[in-house]
Amino acid sequence: MKHHAHRTGKIDQTLSSFHAFTASVRAGNRPSHSQTIQFLSKIVTVFANQSKFDLDKGHFQVPKVFSLTDNYQETFTFLKRLFVVLHARHSIEITIDYAYCERIDLDASVVLDVLLREFIINIHSCRQKGHRTTHTVRPINFNRPEIEEILLSIGSYRILKGLFVDFPNSISFPLRTGGKYYPGQVEINSTDVVAYIEQCLNRCDRELTGPTKKELSDIIGEVLNNADVHSTIQQHYLIGYFKLNQDQAKTVGTFNLVIFNFGDTIYQKFKDPACPNQTVVSQMKELSKMYTERGWLTQLLDGPRFEEETLWTLYALQQGVTSYKNWERGNGTIEFIESFFVLKGDNEQADDSQLTLLSGNTRITFDGTYGIKTRTGTGPDNQNEYVKVMTFNESGDIRQQPDRNFVNFTPHFFPGTLISAKICIKPSNTAVKINAHESATD
Repeated sequence: MKHHAHRTGKIDQTLSSFHAFTASVRAGNRPSHSQTIQFLSKIVTVFANQSKFDLDKGHFQVPKVFSLTDNYQETFTFLKRLFVVLHARHSIEITIDYAYCERIDLDASVVLDVLLREFIINIHSCRQKGHRTTHTVRPINFNRPEIEEILLSIGSYRILKGLFVDFPNSISFPLRTGGKYYPGQVEINSTDVVAYIEQCLNRCDRELTGPTKKELSDIIGEVLNNADVHSTIQQHYLIGYFKLNQDQAKTVGTFNLVIFNFGDTIYQKFKDPACPNQTVVSQMKELSKMYTERGWLTQLLDGPRFEEETLWTLYALQQGVTSYKNWERGNGTIEFIESFFVLKGDNEQADDSQLTLLSGNTRITFDGTYGIKTRTGTGPDNQNEYVKVMTFNESGDIRQQPDRNFVNFTPHFFPGTLISAKICIKPSNTAVKINAHESATD
C-alpha cells in the first residue's frame, strides 16, 4: 500500500482507494504518462516552488491576466497546481473557470493546452483499461468575445477538440510540433511561418520591406533547431496569432508568435560538464568570477535578483555563442530578435511590442529600450570580426551590468526555453502590395 500511495500522489489510504487499486491490478498495468509529462514530473520546481495542493479540488480559476510574460507569478502558480492535480489522477472533475479572466496571452494559452493535451490522452487510455482517473476536463464561463476568440481560433477548442471558428479580424497559425520524430519539419515550419507573416500582411494589402523571405526563414529555422537540440525530448512547439487593427494609421496589426520546448535550460546546457564547447564555458566562468568580485551576482538585495544563471543565459544570446564546438554555428537567437524588431519598424518603446525569453529561472525582455549593437569580436582562427551583441546597457559591453528591469532571475522555473514575440507592425515598415486587390488573402 505504501508504494501505491506514493505512486498516486499520496492519496488517502481508505477502503475505497484499496478497492480501486485492486480493480486496477485486475485490469492490467496503468498506462504510463507521456514522455513529456514524465520529464516534467521529475522537476520538483517545475513552473513554481510550491508543491503541496489540495488534490481533491478540481476547480481552477484562470487569472485575470493569463500571461507568462506580464503576470508570470499567478500564471505559473496556476500551471503548477493544474499539473500536480492532473498528475495525481484523482477521480474528480477538472473545471477551468474563465469567469474573471480578461486577457489571455498566446504564451500561457499554448503551454496550458499542450499540458492538457498530454494529460487528456492519458485519461482516455486509463479509462479504456478500466483504471481510476480524472472524470472530465472542461472549460466554463468563457462566453465572452475576448476569451472565445482565443479558445476557438487558436486555443483549447482548436487544439484539444479540433473545433475552429474563423474570426474576421484575426488570422491564426495553428499549433505545430517538430523534432527528431518529425523529419524535415523544421524546414517546413520555418517556411510556413514566413508564408503566414506574408498572409497576415496581405490581409492589409501590404508586404514586407525588411528582411528577405529566405533570411527570415533561415533565422526561424535556426531557432527551431536550437529548440530541438536543447529539448530533452527533442521536440518543439510553434504557434502564431495575428490581430488586425481597425485603425491602421498607427499600426497594421499585432503579430504574436510563440516558440518553445521542454528540456534543458540554456544555463543547464552550458553548465553540463559534457558541454562540447568548453571555450565558451571558460569565458562564462571568467565572467562569473568578475561579476562575483564586483558584487553583481546577488541573492537577496533590493531590486530584481541577478544570479549566475541569468548572466550565462544573457551571454548565450550573443552572436556566435554556441554550446557546439563549431563557433560559426551561432545560435540564431539574436538574429531572430533583430528580425522581429524590423517588423516592428522602429526602436521606440511607445507601443506594446515586446519579445520575452524565458529559460529556467531567467526572464529577458526586449521592448526597444535597448537595441542590438555591433562590436569587434574574435572568431574562428582568432580572426577579429564584427559581432552583434545585446547587453542591455549603454556601453554594449557584457562585462558591464545589464539593466535588471529587463534581465533578471525569477522564482518561477520554466522547464526549457520559450520565446514569446508580440509585435505591433507599423505601416512605415511595410509597403503597399502591388496588385493588392488581386492577391490579398480573404
